[in-house]
Amino acid sequence: MGVFEKLIILLLIFGILFYLAIYKFHNLYSEKEGSGKPKFDEYQKNIRYKYGYYSFFVLLVLMFIDSFVSSEVVWAEPMVKWFILILVPMLYLTTMTALKGAYIPFNKEKISFKTNIINLLLAVLWLFMGMMQYKRYGIEALIKNGILQTNLIYFVNFFIFIYIAMLTFYIQRKNKE
Repeated sequence: MGVFEKLIILLLIFGILFYLAIYKFHNLYSEKEGSGKPKFDEYQKNIRYKYGYYSFFVLLVLMFIDSFVSSEVVWAEPMVKWFILILVPMLYLTTMTALKGAYIPFNKEKISFKTNIINLLLAVLWLFMGMMQYKRYGIEALIKNGILQTNLIYFVNFFIFIYIAMLTFYIQRKNKE
């Protein structure tokens, strides 16, 4: 896979993630009545700040560990390495804010069912794209000579969207009780 193809894949991934982030924030900030801004109470803000700092610390620790590991062994292509290094703190922040009750503003009653369906459909899309690469290149699409390949990102994105959908289903169920 050439540099140009890797750049196109990277732009595609970041474009989709950027679109999803805008879509999610638009849903949070748009309401039919009121000012349209979410209303987080002080507890929610403090939880978000606390776990934001923790996730940044996790990112720094992972980068520090990676600098030592990468000086001895190449374990992944650069794009995959940075994707994983950023993904771990992001999932940590999302999980902790969701479980501590600071994920949704208190003026929103629940996460919409439509959002969960979109997450599941995007997960199926990423799985389909990953399976196409796997069928085309075989196991070397994921790992080649002990190095994680760029095509692994398709499967990682599949698990991200499945995880977010499962987390939102869990939060909905927890809020009903």
